[in-house]
Amino acid sequence: MHLGEDYYNFPITLLAGILDNPDGVFRDILAWATYDYIKRTQGENENGTKVLNGAMGYRKIELAIENMDYPAERRNYTQGQLEWWYRHCGEVYATYKGPRVGISRDKYWQLRERFAESPEEINSNTYPYDFDTERVMWLAFLAMKSIVGNKGYCKTNDLMLFARMNGRSKAFASEADLKANSHPLIASYYTRKKRGTIRRKLAAEFHTATYSHHDRGYYASTRLSLEKLIEAVESKRHISENCYNAKMRDTRDRVLAKLGKKPP
Repeated sequence: MHLGEDYYNFPITLLAGILDNPDGVFRDILAWATYDYIKRTQGENENGTKVLNGAMGYRKIELAIENMDYPAERRNYTQGQLEWWYRHCGEVYATYKGPRVGISRDKYWQLRERFAESPEEINSNTYPYDFDTERVMWLAFLAMKSIVGNKGYCKTNDLMLFARMNGRSKAFASEADLKANSHPLIASYYTRKKRGTIRRKLAAEFHTATYSHHDRGYYASTRLSLEKLIEAVESKRHISENCYNAKMRDTRDRVLAKLGKKPP
């Protein structure tokens, strides 16, 4: 029975380059998550810049590999290889910062294998939509998780969503900024129709609710149902509007008093 780490956490900035170099990015995601696990469980250095060499580093990484349940084929390393992996994990941890996102251990290994495939290897009878859309949807889901974080829900927009899909912490300033600095595949999905498709697929396949009503942007949640999200947003909106209206009335009354006029 598995008793180790069930989730691999990493900064969303690690997603930059994943569409062009999936093997390298997934390797560094595992490296970051491994060093994070060592730091949390074995009292490792906070920023990842001072890593231990020799036998001490070897023992630390060996224990992490066991507890993080690496596949069997990735456990048969020499001591020298393990010491290199330990140093690499520390270097990656020190390099990448930003909002974090978590993915289950099993899903990580499935996606690592999946992203490494070519479109020609995809069985169209098993996967009903195209390979590019599948990858984009997983990036959208991880991006949305990084935006919502530990909150029940939050307000966001597509410029932020697409920025996180590109491994950026901050939102694109405009559509022109997005088109100029996004990966071409991700940028190709920034149309009104395809953005709507992304949100519908997030709801249907990733249990991620989004809601907008006379708003710029939209509210999103990776935890609440659509009904609960709407309830939370509208109840808060009602309170906020009442507070704003009360403040406006008080301000108007003070101004009228200064003018020597009585409120109507």
